[in-house]
Amino acid sequence: MPQISATATSSVLNDRQKYKYFKRTVPSDTYQAKGIVKLLRAYGWEYVSILYEDSSYGRYGYIDVKTFARLDNVCIGYEKQTSEEMTDLEIKELVRDLKIRRNSKGKIVVVLFMLYQHAYRIIRQIHDMRSKGFIWIGSDGLTGRHPPDGLENIMEGAIGLTLETSEYPGYLQYVNTQRISTNPNPWYSEFLQQYFPNCTMESCAWINNTGIPYIINVRDAVYAFGEAILNIHSDMCQNHTGVCKEVIDKLTGDLLLEYLEKIKNPLNTSFNFVHGVEGQP
Repeated sequence: MPQISATATSSVLNDRQKYKYFKRTVPSDTYQAKGIVKLLRAYGWEYVSILYEDSSYGRYGYIDVKTFARLDNVCIGYEKQTSEEMTDLEIKELVRDLKIRRNSKGKIVVVLFMLYQHAYRIIRQIHDMRSKGFIWIGSDGLTGRHPPDGLENIMEGAIGLTLETSEYPGYLQYVNTQRISTNPNPWYSEFLQQYFPNCTMESCAWINNTGIPYIINVRDAVYAFGEAILNIHSDMCQNHTGVCKEVIDKLTGDLLLEYLEKIKNPLNTSFNFVHGVEGQP
């Protein structure tokens, strides 16, 4: 059955034989990794460390960064796979290893290819150890969020890469008119708690566009499926209202995949799959 993700960026999903039925409305992390290395070269940081989380996102992001770093003569002097199960003692040991990997300008440049929760735990330990001289380069798993209280100074000057996105006209206005107690969507309260853990008001009127990532990518995924299903219905059912017998008899995952790969500008949007597979870089 075809799947379309609005957030899965791992380059492992580029394997079209293994993931034949997978599509996404976002680009692969391969582009992000290339951007990180270009950024390092632009600032003259040719000796860096990289920390990456124990997940397909982290591992394949690390592989991509290392590949492009080698091609662009950027030396990765220290690399470490981390996990949420790391103890405070293990993180302190990690910090000590980072501190002795300074570049020629005396700075400790660290690429973080991980989600923000884990990254902030490491950074807080560095703050508690009163360590200085760190320059953070964050992947999109970290970028775009305000640091927790107390970490602002140690993260000052951090640089992050994230996906280019655009505003979904009307979406925020809709969200800000909704009330938790009367919204018929059973997942609405869970949605607010996930993205806005401090939102306790009946109506969270302070929600802004930067707080809800990738909404436009979610819309593109839904519209792609919608357009494909409309086209299948039009071809098979002609003017028949509702689901016709031919659709019931012949609709398969492979047929839906075939129609998805032909999608262009679904429902009058400007989105298109690159090579029929993923979003624009």
